[in-house]
Amino acid sequence: MMIRPRGGNFVYSEEEFQQMKKDIQHFKKIGVYGFVFGILNDDKTVNVQQNSELVALARPFPCTFHRAFDEVQNVFESLEAVIQCGFSTLLTSGTMPNVIEGITVLQQLVEKAKNRITIMPGGGLRSGNIKMLQQQTNAGFYHSSAITDGRETANIDEVKALKSHLL
Repeated sequence: MMIRPRGGNFVYSEEEFQQMKKDIQHFKKIGVYGFVFGILNDDKTVNVQQNSELVALARPFPCTFHRAFDEVQNVFESLEAVIQCGFSTLLTSGTMPNVIEGITVLQQLVEKAKNRITIMPGGGLRSGNIKMLQQQTNAGFYHSSAITDGRETANIDEVKALKSHLL
């Protein structure tokens, strides 16, 4: 479940942070078993205090730090901060607009993570580029919206094509 009080940047007010906490508590009660969020500071560093608090609140369920990561200033310091917070997964395009442009950074993140966190490439991931991404990054998990026509829903043929590359 995505925990995000509004669109826009990833720096949240205290009121928005409290809403995020309430949302996690609510969704845990109704059976959600995983959360996706990410909070940054004004200087585009990872907000370790607030993220750690949300990860602790979400336990025992896993948390993914989302593409807010793609806005950070120092990629490898930020990786360590995300790990310190207790996230199990990091969803990123390698700090670039899409996974192909970020492929080198994604490869480095997978190497530097050393299995302490799952690096999940996402952002522009499609059936036409997943093989190259797999070969160059060795990531174990991938994220794709499978939207190919500009609409808001996944293209079933793209989903099938992506799945065929992963089996």
